[in-house]
Amino acid sequence: MREFQIYFSLGLMDASSFAHWLKNSVVGIIILGAIGSLLAGAVVRLFWRPLTKLGLRLAAGVRSRMTKRAYSHGFIIGSLRGAADPIPVVLYCAFHLGLFLLSTLLSLFCAGVFAIRVAGPSASAVSVTDFVLVVLAFLNAYLAYSQFRVLSLGYLTIVVPLRTKGEESFDAKTNDDPNPPKT
Repeated sequence: MREFQIYFSLGLMDASSFAHWLKNSVVGIIILGAIGSLLAGAVVRLFWRPLTKLGLRLAAGVRSRMTKRAYSHGFIIGSLRGAADPIPVVLYCAFHLGLFLLSTLLSLFCAGVFAIRVAGPSASAVSVTDFVLVVLAFLNAYLAYSQFRVLSLGYLTIVVPLRTKGEESFDAKTNDDPNPPKT
């Protein structure tokens, strides 16, 4: 550190050696981190109000999409529960289970390929391919999460009542009563 002060004050350090010192010394990296933190704080302070308005608009959009999803999910469940044929229920659950499994496998595949590429000899994690892999991994993970939510809600609202109804029907049919109740 003392040598840097002497060289810099005497003008013996040119721009390329100064940049090299900033990138390769502990003190230089700390200085660069502090400058980056100050710049990030200034940018946030400068754009705080527009970012807040944008965040509120995005939150309102997410809230309306969640409301629409809940309404459409309830509508689908209501129409499937009213069906006399249980095949639509099986198809509904099988479709969402397939989407869940496919998106989970794709997310794990993309994350695995990214991990192999980062651990490989190139040691570069800044390429466009790596960025696409990470984005696809996160999008597939979100799709898997949403399909899991649909499956769990579908299970609670479709499968459990149907299973209970089936158990009651089975109990009624196996009863010794000659006139079992009609379901």
